[in-house]
Amino acid sequence: MLALLLAFDESWIDTWEHVGVALLMAKGEDEIAILLQSGRYEEVCKRGIEKDIPEAKFFGCHTYATSLLHEGLFNETVKYYGYALEGIKGISLSIEEVPYAYLNTRGDTVFFSIKKSDIPELKIFWRGNVYNQLGLAYMLHEDPQTALKHFQKALKLYEKVLGEYHYYVGDVYDNMGVVYRRKGDYDKAISYHKKALRIYFKSIRDSLPNAGMAYDNLGTAYMMKGDYERAIESYKKALRIYLKVLGPEHPYVADVYNNLGNAYRYKGDYDRAIEHYHKALKIYLKTLGPENPYVAYVYENLSKAYEKKGDKKKAEEYRRKAEEIRKRLGED
Repeated sequence: MLALLLAFDESWIDTWEHVGVALLMAKGEDEIAILLQSGRYEEVCKRGIEKDIPEAKFFGCHTYATSLLHEGLFNETVKYYGYALEGIKGISLSIEEVPYAYLNTRGDTVFFSIKKSDIPELKIFWRGNVYNQLGLAYMLHEDPQTALKHFQKALKLYEKVLGEYHYYVGDVYDNMGVVYRRKGDYDKAISYHKKALRIYFKSIRDSLPNAGMAYDNLGTAYMMKGDYERAIESYKKALRIYLKVLGPEHPYVADVYNNLGNAYRYKGDYDRAIEHYHKALKIYLKTLGPENPYVAYVYENLSKAYEKKGDKKKAEEYRRKAEEIRKRLGED
């Protein structure tokens, strides 16, 4: 079942949604299944809590908590991931097999079935994902020790059902590398990002955006360590992957151009820094619009590069542009 579940050509949210709908319908919870299918995750979650329906608790609360994580609402995020973990404990299947069919993003009909014997393994996998998400929440909340504890739990659970060379395992190592970088342990960060990359290559997923992210994170660890040559090398590898799988106008591509700009600036190559900042700026303006913190950040970097180059007029021009955006965004 895990092989089928992980092979769906959709996001994990969409994939899990199909499984959740199938399990809810098998329990006769058709109304909640329809709500889940409609993307009304908060409502599914709260009905699951109110009526103590484990499948609704997990599938609703997990996705709802993930949306709260993206909004930066730490306490609520942790609370609803807790409900998701509670839900996993109670998920069961009273019949031997549940067949299900759905239309994928290409309009093809996909058939699958969930067997009673699949449930224990799926529950381990789902717990691994919740702990990984909790690790991210604590990392963003600047609690590295608790983040690492959750990532280590996720790693153990993922390895149990997926093996040590699955890209989900690589994702956890990459996340742990970011935590160690934030702790100032750059050598350990570098080793964890490299572990992630070895797994991506071994699992033949090196062209995934995940590998691009790992190279980007590796580059930043080298940057923080002061090894600008290796930082540039890593960022270029990230850029090649992102351009291949995301295209030339994705914000992640802009992120790497901006990071390359920083690396060249710290190295003292101000012309190349400015060239890469402008590439980043062009993409951000097109994809995010002019009133965005990322645009302001690039303007600030351009100001610093021109300042170092001795062009005070340009430096002041970009400093003011950044300042104006931040004022309009209420960040001043």
